[in-house]
Amino acid sequence: MSMSNQIHQSTLRKRLRNRVRFFNRRYFNPFALNFAGRPNSFWSVIVHFGRHSGKAYLTPIVTAYNNNSFVLPLPYGQRVDWLQNVMSSGKCGLIYQGRVYQASQPEIIPVEEGIGCFSSSVQSLLRRSDNEAFLRLNQACDAPNSPALYQSFTKAFPLLRGQVLLVALVTFVLVIAGLLLRRRRSTV
Repeated sequence: MSMSNQIHQSTLRKRLRNRVRFFNRRYFNPFALNFAGRPNSFWSVIVHFGRHSGKAYLTPIVTAYNNNSFVLPLPYGQRVDWLQNVMSSGKCGLIYQGRVYQASQPEIIPVEEGIGCFSSSVQSLLRRSDNEAFLRLNQACDAPNSPALYQSFTKAFPLLRGQVLLVALVTFVLVIAGLLLRRRRSTV
């Protein structure tokens, strides 16, 4: 592959990543808050505060719990707002599996270290998403008044049956599309 083709592919990959990021931020994240952070959910919710505004933000994200710390992939790199907010303040909240946690001492860790905290099925997805690094949130503990905080979160973002069915359908379509793409690549 020539150098110009490699540069072109890299540029296309960045443009696609930015479009996916925009879609997630604008459309998927507000929708995902209705099922993220609940027991048996694939997604958690990170609660962070704006560096300049001090405003609280909620961002759904994939998370693994490992040895009193949380590990989060960084599929969009280290320049995303939520990560900069967490690194700036040195702490955040996390809604994970129906509980609210406080976490501090964030640190960026290498892919090899972070990916091992996830199940093998999630590891394969993370490898395909070109993660540059992972974030580890050390010193995770239950937030004071955790049940009340979780209850107020679920009231603000109720879980509706139609949304669950839609998520299941979208997940099914994405899995089938991934299998078809893999089969197509192996025949080419």
